[in-house]
Amino acid sequence: MTEKTAELFEKLGRAGHNWGGTPMLDLTKSERGNLTQLKKLGLLTTFKENGAEFVWFYEIGLNLLLSEYQIDLYETGCYWKYTEEGKKKLAAWAAERAAMTAKN
Repeated sequence: MTEKTAELFEKLGRAGHNWGGTPMLDLTKSERGNLTQLKKLGLLTTFKENGAEFVWFYEIGLNLLLSEYQIDLYETGCYWKYTEEGKKKLAAWAAERAAMTAKN
């Protein structure tokens, strides 16, 4: 994950509290590229409703927001609490990220 992609991920996570855990998107062209990277990493997806586009965080994305940024979107009431599967996916993702960072 690039630094700009991580910044977007945090920004979206922080906006989630104002949108019931599913923030509305208003992105620049370059942020769209970062959003694509977040989707490819399996952290989130998007959906459209009433002509607007919103983010839906997958469990791994919710867990990452909580562990890395202390952003708890579980408290919005839209999500189940931590599961063992989510913790395993987060650990695998963190290990993959560490390995990629070590290569660079």
